[in-house]
Amino acid sequence: MPRLSLILCAFLALLAGNAYSSDLEPWYEKVLTQDDPNTLAYYTFTDNECFGAEEDHLNELIEGIFIRSRIKPVASLSDPLYLNVILTCLRSSDDSFVAYTVDVGFGRYNPRPAVIYDKPYGSIGYGQSMEFISSQVRENVEAALTDYLSVNFNL
Repeated sequence: MPRLSLILCAFLALLAGNAYSSDLEPWYEKVLTQDDPNTLAYYTFTDNECFGAEEDHLNELIEGIFIRSRIKPVASLSDPLYLNVILTCLRSSDDSFVAYTVDVGFGRYNPRPAVIYDKPYGSIGYGQSMEFISSQVRENVEAALTDYLSVNFNL
């Protein structure tokens, strides 16, 4: 069994290495490159099953991450690029924990058809508090913004 754990850890390390912006495909770098990279639109959705998390909480969390990254958040899909953040939860029968998915990715609403680009930043897991789940959202949004910033500001 320890050998299987070692193989799994090595596999996960290889996957994690693919998340760095230096590994971005040229088409994806082109998608992230914006005329005005100082602003970025975002869209959020949550199903309110995550220990009472509401979209307002999610919006505040995301706007704070944007502002700390010196990006002006725009809660509109009128910009050519936006960050899509969806938090979905399923409560346990005794309400002691929730299973969650955090789906973060860049998308385009206009011109139609709307598209979510195939470079997901997200996670799946379970937690016993909104603070823990919020930290997972924060981690995934920061990973997406790291790619956005590195492409637009040549970092």
